[in-house]
Amino acid sequence: MVLVVAAASTGLYAYLAATRTSLDTMSAERPLAHARLAADLSTLAAIRTQIDVYRSVHGQRPASRDASGRC
Repeated sequence: MVLVVAAASTGLYAYLAATRTSLDTMSAERPLAHARLAADLSTLAAIRTQIDVYRSVHGQRPASRDASGRC
């Protein structure tokens, strides 16, 4: 009985240690993920602006990706 409890405790301790390591890794990577999100949002805003410029010049949305670069 004591052996079973000891084995379960060892397994639980290892699981909690792995969970803590995972949480520490996620916390360390969070600023990088935030920077990537900010860069993606900035790119999206630039694309929207380019499409709006194309629409104002040509009166319609671009037919393809290549058309939006030829304002």
